[in-house]
Amino acid sequence: MNATSSGGTGVFVKQRSGAPAGFFGWEAAGLRWLSSVPGGVPCAQVLSVDATSLTLRRLTATAPTSESAFLFGSQLAVTHDAGAAAFGAGPEGWDGPGVFGP
Repeated sequence: MNATSSGGTGVFVKQRSGAPAGFFGWEAAGLRWLSSVPGGVPCAQVLSVDATSLTLRRLTATAPTSESAFLFGSQLAVTHDAGAAAFGAGPEGWDGPGVFGP
């Protein structure tokens, strides 16, 4: 898998030639689903997706502080409580497997 940044534009592109069918579509659907959780962890915005790539808006890094750790933990708890049936479960309307790997 290759990941590139587009010269200071705040865009991040993930590419994988020979990706399994639905590979990037699944990730895009998952990111959109996670992003829809009010008060949850901020996720990268999906700008475009096709069979061989996923283009995302780059997230801005923050310094690790106790306040940012507390905020992230609070947001993560909200995300985890959002109602997914199980690990690898897809968002509503998604049909197909959700875990790619060995």
